[in-house]
Amino acid sequence: MNRIFLITSFAGLVLALTACGDDNNNGGTDAGMTVDLGTSPTDGGAGVDMARTDAARDSGGSTSIPTCAAPSMVTGVLDTTSTVMVNTTGGPEGVLALTGCGATEQTAPQAVVAYVVPGTGDVAVQFTTDTAGSDATLDTVVEVITDGACTDEPVDDSGCFDDIDYPDNTKSGGGVTATGGSTIYFVLTGYGDTAGAIQLDINAFIAAPPVLSTATFNIGDVRVYGRFTGTDANGDVDHLTARFIGSDSMTIDVNDDGMVDASDTLDLDFTDSVAGMESFVGELSFHGAAVTQIREFNAATVEFTVVDSAGVPSPALTVPVTSNSDAAGATCSAEQPCGDVAELTCTAGTCTVVAGVATECAAATPIVIAAPAEGSGASTTVTGTTGTGAGALGGTCYLDHLTAAIYTVTVPAGAYDLVARTDVTGTDAAADTVLSIRSTCADLTTQLACNDDIGSGENRSLATVEAAAAGTYTVIVDQFVNPAMPPTAGLPYGLTVSLRSVIGAGATCDPAGVLNRCSTGPCPATGTAVCPAAAP
Repeated sequence: MNRIFLITSFAGLVLALTACGDDNNNGGTDAGMTVDLGTSPTDGGAGVDMARTDAARDSGGSTSIPTCAAPSMVTGVLDTTSTVMVNTTGGPEGVLALTGCGATEQTAPQAVVAYVVPGTGDVAVQFTTDTAGSDATLDTVVEVITDGACTDEPVDDSGCFDDIDYPDNTKSGGGVTATGGSTIYFVLTGYGDTAGAIQLDINAFIAAPPVLSTATFNIGDVRVYGRFTGTDANGDVDHLTARFIGSDSMTIDVNDDGMVDASDTLDLDFTDSVAGMESFVGELSFHGAAVTQIREFNAATVEFTVVDSAGVPSPALTVPVTSNSDAAGATCSAEQPCGDVAELTCTAGTCTVVAGVATECAAATPIVIAAPAEGSGASTTVTGTTGTGAGALGGTCYLDHLTAAIYTVTVPAGAYDLVARTDVTGTDAAADTVLSIRSTCADLTTQLACNDDIGSGENRSLATVEAAAAGTYTVIVDQFVNPAMPPTAGLPYGLTVSLRSVIGAGATCDPAGVLNRCSTGPCPATGTAVCPAAAP
């Protein structure tokens, strides 16, 4: 199944697959799940199997590194943490192909741990390399083989665990379900060609399946929201699965590959983790392009399960897809919030605009752009600094808003695009901005454009409203921020707002698309720069 992480833009919903072993995935990859061994039923004493002595580990020595042929053996005990210490420095490369981890060029030395699963029947096995004995700077990768054979054959992504929380934590952790009495294998390595000391902690326990008691799934104007309640005796619920079902009661081919199969059941993370909770209330929230894409599924119902850290699912629960408006005055409740954004609040069952919106809109700074000559463009550049406190206004493609900078600009009558960008003088090349444009400042449902990053490696922003109608628009400049590490200072920025003429067939055009845009198709990059004829 396809694992989706809902931290960044959700465009390409079913293509944003988890690719373990790929540290270049900006979304942060983890084919497994974050593990806290303290959330397992008990935290017993450590049964330690030292694959190497401290002296050998510290020396970076070479000959005692365990392999498939001679792994480090660990016999597990239920509800007890077993610890094994290895150092991969100087070890053999390519013990496994590791292509299941997305690391087709994996060249790092590897070490193998064989773990005899305690108990009988299905047993949950959790593990982590986020331990005191692991080299602090080593980016680990772990492949888990549960079929009883340690060979050079690659496994699929379900057996690969790379980053717990990229880029903040590049150690590995996860969980699998295995049969008591069987032997499973942990292949320990560094990402790329790195090596070093790795302490692997393993804990096994009998996993009780979680229970999903209630679920709702609502599509609004600017967000998709789900709310889920349930229980789990082990307190280790990790994520959701969702299968979208049409009005004909058939599974929808959400990845549009022409087949309906297991890949059309999506793995989704809760907005905030519910790990550690025996009784949980979890939420699911999508914004931006995801709203359009999920709406286009045209699902009548969704079948949900919750899955624990060892991959044990709850019984499925199927619920209807509901819809509502996110505008002020709409009906709201805990299951049907007001857009799930800071601009609206649910008061006595009705969505109302928070007071801060009017205050921020009233303080907007006008940007004056002279009407450009026919077929040309005109622009104005301003500079400023965003605020640091929580703000009300912001784009729906990013919701952790600080106090944004608010501007207004008037588009004259005529044929113009309205373009706003921060990749200009005044914005540091490494700055991370968010831009949005709306036609009514106090109404988030009038948002016409929102952009976080221009592209890979370019975290500044570009927002465009094509063929903008005459009138006054609001441009909002915000700073992208990790909610866990809020900035202590505002972000200096430069903002260029432009009017770009929209021209027709036969008109002389700008191949760069700065001064004008052809309504009939791209301006030729070579030859005569004339707008092409309209398609028949």
